[in-house]
Order: sequence, then structure tokens, then C-alpha cells
Amino acid sequence: MGLFSNNKKLCPVCGNPTPRLLATKIQDTPICKECDKKIYLPKGRTDRMTIDDFKQYIQFYEDNQALRDQFEENYSFNFGLFGGDLVLDIFHGLFRVNCDKDSLAFQADNLKSFRILEDSRVLFEGNHQELKHYDSKVPEKVKQLEPQIAQFQMQMREYEMFERLERMHEENNKDDNHYHEYHPRPSFDVASPADTFHVELTFDHPYWDNIMWDWTGVSFDSDSPSVEAFLSCYEDKTESLHTLALNLAHLMNPNVKEMTAGEKKQAAKQETGSLEEQKQSSESDTIEQLQKYKGLLDAGVITEEEFAAKKKQLLGI
Repeated sequence: MGLFSNNKKLCPVCGNPTPRLLATKIQDTPICKECDKKIYLPKGRTDRMTIDDFKQYIQFYEDNQALRDQFEENYSFNFGLFGGDLVLDIFHGLFRVNCDKDSLAFQADNLKSFRILEDSRVLFEGNHQELKHYDSKVPEKVKQLEPQIAQFQMQMREYEMFERLERMHEENNKDDNHYHEYHPRPSFDVASPADTFHVELTFDHPYWDNIMWDWTGVSFDSDSPSVEAFLSCYEDKTESLHTLALNLAHLMNPNVKEMTAGEKKQAAKQETGSLEEQKQSSESDTIEQLQKYKGLLDAGVITEEEFAAKKKQLLGI
């Protein structure tokens, strides 16, 4: 213990000995392994912390233990090897941004919004009011590649036929010094219309602003590309992302409304129309009131001054 610990340089937070080698430092001051294990912060956040800042964070982490004890995982999304995890406890309104049970537990209110993208195009986005679902152009783009796939398949058949003929010739003429003409094997190297998916969370939290995970998209088989195989894999992945979006939205608001971008536009149009109708109705009421008081003025019931005052009131001037 003494060989690897430095009893002369004590942790500024808890007073424990600090590691002699590869110690984590806060404001150029080493901290102990116990405090180091409590760091669950965005990359580079501790570089901007003073010792006092870090002490406040450690207290925050200790206070967070109550939420960690309450946490019951009922949904998780794995972003692949070395990709990380997003873990939800929808029942208690909690979530974690990795699978480590000792990491910070966030509350639903800490999640301000989220987006799920395919490359740079938004597929889903949600907040405490709504979940929006955008149409994707990927299926259309994939189907447009059918002529290129058909051309490649023809090239592959020609290549395989040539290889069979070469092997037959070699078997029938084993004693001949036959030169095998080289033909490169065709490869379908067309860029995928859905190369990478991104999941981005935006926080309302003292220590976290946002986080983004990447998830491998869908690619064509370079030897045997297929529109059907691509779209089947794409559908499976986007359905998994849709489930993730729904769970995040319900974590934020169990009564959240889901709508497509088209439905959102229609709702906005209807709202605009409703406001216009209300405006027209209000203007009609004002005209009727003016006509009423003008009649009273003409009948001598009210004075010119009273009519002018009422006119200003109705017109808001």
C-alpha cells in the first residue's frame, strides 16, 4: 500500500493518501483513488474545476446516492462495442448515461430535450410537450440505387464465370505453363444513405450540458448488395430508435403527444386559422358595439364626449 501511495501528498477532499503514479489531478493537485472513482462528468469538466468546485461536486455525488439506490432499470439501449449505454428507470423518472450502477442518476426534469439523427438528418426530436417524427428519404435513395446494384451483379457474374473458366483450364492443362490473367474482384463500394445514427440529449443540470452517442448505421454488403436486405436492416434499426424515442419522451412526460412533421405543420396551420377567426370575430364585435353607441349618440342618450371616450376604449387607442 505504501509503495504505491503517497502519504505526504494527501487528497484535498478526504485526506486519504494519493497515488504515486498516474494520479488524477484537480487544479494540479492529486486526489485519492476513492474520490477519483466518484467522477462521472463530461470529458474535460474536471480540467476547469478548482478544488472548491470539486468538493462541491463530491458532495453532489454523495447526495445523489438516494436516487442511485432508488434506480430500477427497465429499459436500456446499447450503442455497440465501446459505444456506451443509455439506461432508463421510467417508473421512477430516472436515467443514467452509462451502465455503471455507481454513476450519477439523473431525474426526468434534468432532460431538457433530445434528438435522434441519421447522419445529419433529424428522425426524432422530443421535449416535455411533444415527440416529433420526421419522414426519412433513405428508403427512396436506396431504391434509386437499384440500377447500380443490377450492374454490379452482372459484373460479379462475369467475374465468377471467368474464374471458373480459368480453373477449368488449369485442371485440364496441368503440365502447361499457363499464365493466369488477373482480374480484380468487383466490390460494391457505394456510400450508405444511412451511415451513422446519432442520439443527442440536452440537459438542464449543474454538471452536464449535453451528450451524444453514435450508433453504426446500415451499409451494403460489398459482395452481395441488396435493396431488400438493406431496407430490412434499416427498418429494424429505425424501429429500435423509435422505441428509444418513445421511452425518452414518456420518461419526460407520460402524456406526451407524438406527431409527424406533417401533422405538426397541419396543427400549426389550424391554430393560425383559429386565431384568425378569433381576430375576425373580435373585430366584428367591436363594429357592432360602435354602431350601438353611435345610435345612442344620434338619439341624444349620450354626449359627443362620452361617445369619443367609448370609441377609444373599444379600439384600444
